[in-house]
Amino acid sequence: MFSLENNYHQEINENIDYELTLLEISNKNKIVFIGGHINLINALKSKYQHIIFSTGEKVVSHQVINHADYVFFFYNFLNHTLYYKVMNLLYNNRNVRWYYISARNLYLVEMDLYQKLTKK
Repeated sequence: MFSLENNYHQEINENIDYELTLLEISNKNKIVFIGGHINLINALKSKYQHIIFSTGEKVVSHQVINHADYVFFFYNFLNHTLYYKVMNLLYNNRNVRWYYISARNLYLVEMDLYQKLTKK
């Protein structure tokens, strides 16, 4: 599933301020990230303070997942046990939208997030 979702061509649009739009969206919505490389997570944390991050060491509660608007999986750096636990919660809550993120570069992650969060 995630390979199909991430096999699209991302076009870079220089006229879009991805960071500003993501700040606005993350301030209005509950967004949770699961997994990810520590350097990328730290860069995202410093820019987007309202986003919740869960790695292998820090597991989010079922209430956080159930009340999220969006859940993003960094599947390149993801603990399988954590993935299955979160997917079980998502399966039981059809209101939470979830996506896979494959990018490892901060700018590409922001661009991917923008595209996924702004699509209708």
